[in-house]
Amino acid sequence: MHRKVIYMVLVFMVSLPLYGYAQETNPQTVFDQANKQLKDGNIHQSLELYRSIEGEGQISGALFLNMALNYMRLDSAGMAKYYFLKAGEYEETASAAAKGLQFVENQFSHQSVILPALPWERALNWLGNVLGSATLLVIALILINVGVFIIIITWFVKKSAYKKRVVAYTIAGLGLALMALSFYVDYRTQRYSKAVMVSTQTNVYTKPKAEASVVNKAFEGYTSTVDHKKTASHDQWRYVRMSNGVYGWIPASEIKVL
Repeated sequence: MHRKVIYMVLVFMVSLPLYGYAQETNPQTVFDQANKQLKDGNIHQSLELYRSIEGEGQISGALFLNMALNYMRLDSAGMAKYYFLKAGEYEETASAAAKGLQFVENQFSHQSVILPALPWERALNWLGNVLGSATLLVIALILINVGVFIIIITWFVKKSAYKKRVVAYTIAGLGLALMALSFYVDYRTQRYSKAVMVSTQTNVYTKPKAEASVVNKAFEGYTSTVDHKKTASHDQWRYVRMSNGVYGWIPASEIKVL
């Protein structure tokens, strides 16, 4: 009997610190602590807590929005822009992120020339961001199945069979085209990502080495498109297309990829 009591007491004593640890490391608890630190003006402490949540993968629009506000108070406009863009991907924080992004854009000392996207690029961006490759693939499969179903019907219903086959082949062909488009949209999404320049300035090189020729300069807040396929074999570098149309290599530490 005494052994059972002692065992229960020991288990209870061990479980208390574990319970306290679980409470302290709960993402919501840490988030609340970070918010309090931010409110009290302890910027570095709050940012460290926010980063710990991000590192655990417990991300949200509110987290990114608060991190952007933190970086604004640290006068790190590039990082603030990056996290405002991340917060803008969430419906609940999109409006606040847009206002913050508009404000931070006016803080940059250098503004980049931005070439307008070509019509087909805008269309592909819309398909990737709004519909997504998975939705396109589902629509494609539905169309293909409808086309096949109509063809099967013509085997049993001979009236206007030719017209039905034409319609069926047209629908199935459209489905196949959409399937190919869905694969391309997915490939494009995987290969390219938007990035933000977070350091004060850096050179854009013709090759992934500091001794290469410089083709342009990039400044804090500049956006670019990273080509992951060309970058794959160079861990310390990123091959980018700048918003002004210039292609080149930038040190990986100078940018944050969205």
